[in-house]
Amino acid sequence: LAVMVISWWHNLKEPNHTSRLAKVVLHRYFDLVISMVILCNAIYTAWQANREMESLGSGYGPATPLDLVFVIIYTLELVLKLMVHRMYFFCNSDM
Repeated sequence: LAVMVISWWHNLKEPNHTSRLAKVVLHRYFDLVISMVILCNAIYTAWQANREMESLGSGYGPATPLDLVFVIIYTLELVLKLMVHRMYFFCNSDM
């Protein structure tokens, strides 16, 4: 049984996607935009950590509206990819 499951898992192929949403999510510019968001988030996080270290004890709040923007973008990316790939999102060639 285990051999059959492993064989099935390795032979599992995701079907081609033809919807408009899939064309957007699978486009290289979508990946480029998300990569730029990740880069901006990394820069912002470094700046924010530096600012917090410079103002220790001054009561600087941990969350800002920009943090919420990043969370919304990442959540939207995840939801869009789940809508396109469905369960294949969890079993693809990257795993």
